[in-house]
Amino acid sequence: MKEIEVEGKTVEEAIQKALTELKAKQDDVEVKIIDEGKAGLFGLMGGAPARVKVIMKETEEIKAGGGELAIKAREIVNNILTKMEIDGDTCIEHKPEHIVISIESLDSALLIGKKGQTLEALQYIVNLMANRMIKAGLVKDVAIEDKYKIVVDTEGYRGRREEALIKLALSRAEKVRLSGAKDVLEPMSAHDRRIVHLALKETTGVRTESEGEGAFRRIVIIPD
Repeated sequence: MKEIEVEGKTVEEAIQKALTELKAKQDDVEVKIIDEGKAGLFGLMGGAPARVKVIMKETEEIKAGGGELAIKAREIVNNILTKMEIDGDTCIEHKPEHIVISIESLDSALLIGKKGQTLEALQYIVNLMANRMIKAGLVKDVAIEDKYKIVVDTEGYRGRREEALIKLALSRAEKVRLSGAKDVLEPMSAHDRRIVHLALKETTGVRTESEGEGAFRRIVIIPD
């Protein structure tokens, strides 16, 4: 976060000097007045300059690592929420392999849907639209060959869901080890199946396979 301290005859003058040096607008900064200064006798002698600290605000572009794709993904989510007539605030978290658009809303349960199906559908649409923008050359900082995934979350649902799936996977794997019989889990999305596969990848005594097609694809835990 960039910040500077500047002096001037008045507070306003000091702020203007700082804005010029930072090449910023008033809305881009936070101003802290260190000393309001003091006018000299007849405005000539014995005065003290005003001093301010000017701090650049952490804009969404900075939070997202300068990623234009993150900004556009957030715009897509906001537009979809508007069309769904859902009030919500969105924020960006930029990670090395994916971008997270988090939604805070009183309608989070509606956004999540049954077992996260609505949230998965929303995420699919956002990724589809973002990829089309990339292919059309509308995102300056991302090349067509770059692989970015946009994750859409609300109220920390994905973290809670992952914890629940890992707990389920370990519990059912223990059941398989004790009984010696395979266990078939309920149908899951590709994302959820991947979490279960990874959770049991290093677990001794069992192995996992997927069976079924489309929405009915599920994981089978097999004694190893």
